[in-house]
Amino acid sequence: MLDNQQNNYFRKIVYPSVTDEVINQILNAIRTDIFVPGEKLPSEPNLADQMGVSRNTLREALNTLIEKGYLFRQRGVGTFVTPQSGVMLKANLSDAVGTSTLISNQKKTPGQIGFSYQIETPSKTVAENLRISESVKVVHISRVRTADGIPVIQSEEYLSTEIPGLNYDFSSCAESKNWSIYDYFRKANYSIQTVITHVHAITADLEMAHRLDVDEHTPLLCLEQTHFSNAYIRPMLYCMNYHNDKIINIMLVRSS
Repeated sequence: MLDNQQNNYFRKIVYPSVTDEVINQILNAIRTDIFVPGEKLPSEPNLADQMGVSRNTLREALNTLIEKGYLFRQRGVGTFVTPQSGVMLKANLSDAVGTSTLISNQKKTPGQIGFSYQIETPSKTVAENLRISESVKVVHISRVRTADGIPVIQSEEYLSTEIPGLNYDFSSCAESKNWSIYDYFRKANYSIQTVITHVHAITADLEMAHRLDVDEHTPLLCLEQTHFSNAYIRPMLYCMNYHNDKIINIMLVRSS
């Protein structure tokens, strides 16, 4: 968008419901492509001055639009129009698909940052969910999944080192922009048929906030998942996926 078109788009507000009018003007700017998906809005002082409103009023309007999924905020960078002018991703809990497929299905480019792995002794919770003894070592993979470069999910994944036919050297995966654990299983002739999911509401601690580029205490959805294959008697994978619910819309489809 041309800078002069953006600078001249907003008008002084004289309506009684100032916050609602700010919301309407910004929505109209998005709907008419004055600001396109993924584009950064002007700074809050600039935007407040264009509209003739206080920064508190503007911030209230922006927060409402963020809650509704039209905008998202990157800490220390600014406020942006959400890709597709709504929720960025829709995850259907009824589909047993990997995160890479979930992101690709929304016409976004999947990626990963901060990939690390280690072989460790499992906690009691991990051992119980993988149905193994606590004496059996597990691979712990930690990474942040991205959609079009934007952090959306922090993943903590665990798999037993007793699964036949798997290569447990993941050192080359850190260099991959889009490594898929589902593809990794498929190459060893395992396909995931069933995923059991428990959903928890949590708030981001300091480390999660840093990795997902959100404020500390931001609400997150934790999807605790156990993955099964018909080719293996025990669970293949146990993971904790922490979703930024301002970007990902979780839905469950039930049919009779």
